[in-house]
Amino acid sequence: MMARLFGATVILFCLELGLFLLVVPWTSLWQHNYFLFRWPELTPWLANYYLRGAISGLGLIDLGLALRYLYRFQELAARIETTFDTGSSRQDKTDVHKPSPADEQH
Repeated sequence: MMARLFGATVILFCLELGLFLLVVPWTSLWQHNYFLFRWPELTPWLANYYLRGAISGLGLIDLGLALRYLYRFQELAARIETTFDTGSSRQDKTDVHKPSPADEQH
């Protein structure tokens, strides 16, 4: 259950971040922000269309990653479950006591 919830959270995060990076460089929020008022010398860099395009490209990559995770959601959940599965939970499922080498000598 927790693996599925974690997987869904990762997918939603990738979707939101991808959409943010894809859209924000082309809005007025990008042109009128705190950093440009604080450091006006950054304006030529942040107003550069190549930089905006590169950031939007990262957004597209992130959206593609989210779609890949969404397509393989069952596999992702199983991988997360095995990654976070501890050894104690596997031992709790079986009540078989395996004797240690020290126990066999006595």
